[in-house]
Amino acid sequence: MSRWQIDRPTELALGELAEVEVELVKGALTVVGEAGPARLEVHTVHRGPLLVEHEGAKLTIRYDRPVRQLPGPFVRLPLLRRDRAMLTLRVPPTCPVRVATVNTAVTVAALTAPVTVQNICGDITLTGLTGGARVSTGRGLVRAVRVGGDLRVDIHAGDLTVLEGRPGTVRAHSIHGSHTVDLGPQDRPYDVDLSCRVGDVTVRLPSDADVDVELATVRGKIASEFAEVCTARPGSELARRARARSGAAGVLGSGTGRLRALAERGRVTLLRAAPVPAE
Repeated sequence: MSRWQIDRPTELALGELAEVEVELVKGALTVVGEAGPARLEVHTVHRGPLLVEHEGAKLTIRYDRPVRQLPGPFVRLPLLRRDRAMLTLRVPPTCPVRVATVNTAVTVAALTAPVTVQNICGDITLTGLTGGARVSTGRGLVRAVRVGGDLRVDIHAGDLTVLEGRPGTVRAHSIHGSHTVDLGPQDRPYDVDLSCRVGDVTVRLPSDADVDVELATVRGKIASEFAEVCTARPGSELARRARARSGAAGVLGSGTGRLRALAERGRVTLLRAAPVPAE
């Protein structure tokens, strides 16, 4: 096993990697999938030091000092500490990554393996992932661009933005915050379920979408640019389950995909994307 204690900016060349776990308190973390040798770039370390362990094909980055124990998914996360670090980690695209952070901006890009990010406070950006992702943040923004596979998002306070969404499963819930989801061309079925307690839900679908749609709001309004999805059918299963005052439903195409969107105290808007010009 290789082991380093890092208390200053440095770069480490790493051997074979098949698994990565990172735990940080404050700062910024960028993980990028790249061909070639894996390496770690430590840009800043305040207080610290960071403990880096490479055992077999597993890389672990954490603090050497003991951390406060917490219940639930945030076990071993440190609180009320002034440690700060800024890191860039370059790993094989097939390497699964698990991140647990506090007050940290996290960016993960270009991986084909599953990604897990648990952040007590801080923004999370996912770009070009094909192996799916599970992310949660107590307070922060989540931005997912060209993410495929199983995407699951849990936000206590903050907004979710999905751009060029890939067909697949999307599950997103926020207590206080809005969802803006832009779904791209459909080469296989969508399975999208969005819910906000306080906040708006906006979904943009391709003009040729093939989706069964149900929209509902408890204290808000519904708007749809698709004539097939209208408030003439408020008695949908989603509306009944949520005890919603307003609901809309309809089938686009043959309805092979699925879209469910609920805003308990907010507006639900379904938009139609402009047709893609023929080449």
